[in-house]
Amino acid sequence: MDKLEVENEITDPRVQHELYARLRQVYLIEFDAMERWGLETVKTLFLLNGVGLTGLFGLAAANRPEIELSHLPFAWFAVGIVLSVMSMVFARYAHNSASNGWHRRLEEFAALPRHSCLELGNRKSVSCLMGLARACGWLSGGCCLWAGWALYKVLFSL
Repeated sequence: MDKLEVENEITDPRVQHELYARLRQVYLIEFDAMERWGLETVKTLFLLNGVGLTGLFGLAAANRPEIELSHLPFAWFAVGIVLSVMSMVFARYAHNSASNGWHRRLEEFAALPRHSCLELGNRKSVSCLMGLARACGWLSGGCCLWAGWALYKVLFSL
């Protein structure tokens, strides 16, 4: 062991126990977030874009001559659905990565309690995945708004 590791080691058993309990709590919170993220994303963005696409199919099926099918924003709602699913997938992998990272830190801390175990080791990859999830989520919401605006213009220009 080098000098830095000796200075970094936590020797007080009470502090070790408290920090272990906190690390376990962070791990469990992150694991729970991983499980819930996908459902929340799907319930909002997927459904909004899906309802918009369903409405468009209803309009197309009505076969009204004053509605030009090529002006209906089918693609925007469809892209919004795809982006919402991508957001869900990226977020799930981000939370899975964070959960695995905290679990590794928890095991490291149990083996040798050190201060370096108190921070997420794979923070960069988790941040990158969450950035992708947020970007896809924002883009999905933007697609929904853009498609809604385009549909509004079509319907109220009749």
